[in-house]
Amino acid sequence: MRSVKFLLSATALTALAWSIDTPASAGQVTGTQGCVLKIGEQGNVNDVCEGRTAGSKNSWELAKFVTDDQINPALDNLQNQINNLNNRATTAATDGSTIVGDGSAGNPIRLSDGVKNTIDGHTNQINNINAVNNRQDTTLSNHETRIGKNEGDITNINNVNKAQDQKLADQGDRITKNEGDITNIKTDITDIKAVNARQDQTLDDHEKRITKNETDITDIKTVNTRQDVTLADHEKRIVKNEGDIAGIQDGAVFYNRDATGKKTSGVTFNDGTGNPVKLGNVAAGTTATDAVNVSQLSGALDGLGGGAKIGPDGKVTGPTYNVGGATYTNVGDALKATNKLSVQYVPDAKGNPTNTVALTGDGTGQPVKMTNVAAGSADTDAVNYGQVKNNIGYNTNADGSRGNSITLVGGSKGPVLISNVADGVSSTDAANVGQVKKARDESFRYTDEKVSAIKDYADSRIGDLSGNIRSVRKEARSGIASATAMAGLRYDDRPGKGSIAAGMGGFKSSTSIAAGVGYTTEDGKFRLNGSLGYGFEDSSLSWNTGASWTFN
Repeated sequence: MRSVKFLLSATALTALAWSIDTPASAGQVTGTQGCVLKIGEQGNVNDVCEGRTAGSKNSWELAKFVTDDQINPALDNLQNQINNLNNRATTAATDGSTIVGDGSAGNPIRLSDGVKNTIDGHTNQINNINAVNNRQDTTLSNHETRIGKNEGDITNINNVNKAQDQKLADQGDRITKNEGDITNIKTDITDIKAVNARQDQTLDDHEKRITKNETDITDIKTVNTRQDVTLADHEKRIVKNEGDIAGIQDGAVFYNRDATGKKTSGVTFNDGTGNPVKLGNVAAGTTATDAVNVSQLSGALDGLGGGAKIGPDGKVTGPTYNVGGATYTNVGDALKATNKLSVQYVPDAKGNPTNTVALTGDGTGQPVKMTNVAAGSADTDAVNYGQVKNNIGYNTNADGSRGNSITLVGGSKGPVLISNVADGVSSTDAANVGQVKKARDESFRYTDEKVSAIKDYADSRIGDLSGNIRSVRKEARSGIASATAMAGLRYDDRPGKGSIAAGMGGFKSSTSIAAGVGYTTEDGKFRLNGSLGYGFEDSSLSWNTGASWTFN
């Protein structure tokens, strides 16, 4: 812990010990003789008290200083005596000559003018002491700051002195050695000429060697200059290669890649604007994996009928079918409408027609009327109302009135066959078996055609997908083979070396070759290399480039 040092005058220290009664002994501060900073001066750590200075003036003087351990007891003694004085004289008479103690009953004490003057003088001295203390506090604070700076300066000086001491000791050793060498030289003065001759010969040899070194250095500088030109040429060619690679990347079509950089099974065309890209002059595909052009798609749309086509702007217009007076825009809805309007056999559990025809009408469950039914002539023909009106009666209602139903009752309990039913004409006419078969066959034919077309289209798309999968597999194998070939490239890592490398790789049935160039800077910290790979199976081109920087 740093000691705080104070400067006090002898007069101030003597005035600290006084009392109305018998004066108490004041704490004596003798101080310590030493070098102290003059009041108002900024000390220079190189100045000394005796007057020798390294600066422009001497800021220090020879005086006594005290520490906080010396002055604090004296200050405590002073404070105690002041407190005693305050306890003994609490109230003073208005005339300044009577003192009453602590307020208890008793006779007042009359002070003579001498005593009063002494107390007044002591009061003034106390005030002066307080003023001195305040000034000393300010001075001590300033001293504390300056002492802290001085301690740092002294530490620096000590470090410098230690270094200088070390140098002086080393120089002393060297001087001592020189003195011994000089003594030896004086002793062997007769050998000086021989030594000088030998030294001259050595110096001449050194001169020749130095001259050769200078020549070698000149040759090295020439080589370095030539290498700088070569490196500048390499830099230009590398920059051009980088531009060519960027041009290839900008103009070529690449496979889509996932987040890891691997090729996916798709290709996205992009002209840099984000708009769709038109692919022109596409030949008509002939195999399942070939692309199709608009001409081929137009043929497929023509097969759908209903006005389906591709417009001049490339937009596809879907088909429109009119079935039973209603308009439909897709094959599925049109087929459903056909099924609703035709008379169909009731199918069995497997969907095959049975020997039963159910007339459902509008689907509300109401009976269906068959009109314009020809008179049946064969046993299996349907009969009309004219044939049966005399022997075929309507079913009656509960009240005896004629109902809207007829029950045919033949010679047995079995169903009655209506034969020779004419072709129905209006919507409420009965249809004969011929019409029903024809409607069924027509429906089956139409359905078969549409299902066949859908199947062919699905087969074509599945074939395209299979072809794409085969193509992706081929390209994946070629890409792995190219990556394997690139992985086998080996460059010269030595500083300042440029090198080329070639390699070959394979994966399953694919084979690829790769070639690359690499360069390491003179200091060995920066390395740049790039390579190209070619796959024989799909004639694909791949590339990579890389750089590294060594920090330490």
